[in-house]
Amino acid sequence: MPIVGGAVQLNARTIVRATFNRPVSRAFFFLEPTGTETCELARLIGIDCPSAVTGVAEILWQVPPGTLDRVFVVACLNSCCAKSDEVLVVRNS
Repeated sequence: MPIVGGAVQLNARTIVRATFNRPVSRAFFFLEPTGTETCELARLIGIDCPSAVTGVAEILWQVPPGTLDRVFVVACLNSCCAKSDEVLVVRNS
């Protein structure tokens, strides 16, 4: 995907894929507004439940018009979870 001004450019329908260094049983994809103190404004945009033998999770996301936000993933194996880095994304017009 192209990167312009530090943001990944997304089409209206985009597959968001996260690859992990170990298997995951659940992955929760979140969208968080840019700016400061926005943690409580993050919202769930998708969930994937891959088989616990793979380290890949993905969702098909209908990117809302005007999106300029951060995407991150919380991945879990059983009850142990970890958050990914945030990726700045923008929807192509």
